[in-house]
Amino acid sequence: MKLGIHQIDGHDPLSIITDVVSLFDGIKKPKYLDYDLSACASSVHGLSGCSLCFCPYGAMERDADGKITIDEISCEGCGLCAALCPLSLIKLDAFSNKRVLSSIDTLLIAAGKLKRRIILFTDIKEGKYLLDEVGRLGLSYPPVLPVLLPSIKSLSKEHIFRAFDAGTDGVVILGHSESSLELDLIRACLRQLDMDNRLITIEQLDPDTFTSAVKIFAGRLEPSTIRKYEPVKLEDMSNRAVFLALIESLSAKISKLPDVKLPSKEFGFVTIGSTCTICDACTGVCPTESILKDENKIIFNHGLCINCGLCKEACPEHAIEVVGVLDTARLLSNEKLVLASSNLMYCARCGKAYMTEASYERITSKLSEKGLDNITLSYCERCRPVVTLEQMIEVKDE
Repeated sequence: MKLGIHQIDGHDPLSIITDVVSLFDGIKKPKYLDYDLSACASSVHGLSGCSLCFCPYGAMERDADGKITIDEISCEGCGLCAALCPLSLIKLDAFSNKRVLSSIDTLLIAAGKLKRRIILFTDIKEGKYLLDEVGRLGLSYPPVLPVLLPSIKSLSKEHIFRAFDAGTDGVVILGHSESSLELDLIRACLRQLDMDNRLITIEQLDPDTFTSAVKIFAGRLEPSTIRKYEPVKLEDMSNRAVFLALIESLSAKISKLPDVKLPSKEFGFVTIGSTCTICDACTGVCPTESILKDENKIIFNHGLCINCGLCKEACPEHAIEVVGVLDTARLLSNEKLVLASSNLMYCARCGKAYMTEASYERITSKLSEKGLDNITLSYCERCRPVVTLEQMIEVKDE
């Protein structure tokens, strides 16, 4: 198609427009996202699960089962979905965790022994424009170390906690109103880490408001005691792994275990009732292995749970409840809770452990209700056919 102006003549302008559009060879735009949804917890085996991520521009759709599809044409690269996904299955191609966290480290190292090292998170459009405007106006304010993001929507708690772990004295979020941060949760964690006065948000993008707020903030800051430590090395760059590593690192550096228990959309706590048969349905759909089966026990790791609710949906006995909550005491203790357990049944023929008593009682009860024989259920899956055949031979001999 030739670029330029197409003159519309006649009484049928729509047909001319249609002809012009037909010459287009698709739509070309930047590819913002790097994603693999094969392990997404939004839908597993037809069960609806995680609903954390969404797109303010309509680039993300869910089908009836909750399965996500992404329309790259509609994507504006704001990064909200990448900030929300605890497993980091969706990443911003040019602003990955590795790149952003590395830039935070680099800025703080370059700042050296600056009296006040303040990290400023803002976006490359309105936030940067404000900083440029402040410069043009010649307004003075204490130095800040800007981390520019494609949108403030892409700012995550992992970015904030990395700044503190790397030794920043304070964090400023410029343009916070557009973010998806659970600020109450972040502030509660910082309070427990004796850092509650080291984070401010500035929503009004006004030069005088900005400079005044930064002056007041910097004036009350003392150098962070964490400056003397090296930031923790991060191997796994997924959001959840980064958060766990940073909270553990900060706790160790100040020798204090934060005790926060607050509602949360992305952390879950699972309980299992007495009707559980240790059937393995919940562990089979858990995308993070926060629920595991260990012979005759169901074990739970709070730190890995993303509150997707798939375990509850999959449970045939309706024995599972999931509450959205972050409990840092359990998080940092690495405690593996036994949610349910049952004695094992042993094969009457070979002695092999083959199912739990709870499962045995559940199945025999169902068989009895239908008037069916349950004698062979006392044997393992390997011995059961043999016993059945022996019984058939005995009947034939009779």
